[in-house]
Amino acid sequence: MPQIDKRGCLHILWSYEDVQSKGMDMSVCLSKKDALLILEDIGRTHDASIGVNWDVIEEAITYFINERERQSLDFIKTKG
Repeated sequence: MPQIDKRGCLHILWSYEDVQSKGMDMSVCLSKKDALLILEDIGRTHDASIGVNWDVIEEAITYFINERERQSLDFIKTKG
């Protein structure tokens, strides 16, 4: 629910639980830590002309999962 503060600024809130919920829709189980990392990434990289929405969150989850898999493969390659 959008909130307007005393200064007249609009605040739209997304929580780690929103990210986890979207992950479940994608059949991806995210820990609280993972969901918070994804939210931080969204905060740093989102396009202000698009904002944050379910599509942006889904794309951020997909990126996070792909990066985690890539890093895991890189680790395996360096160990092998």
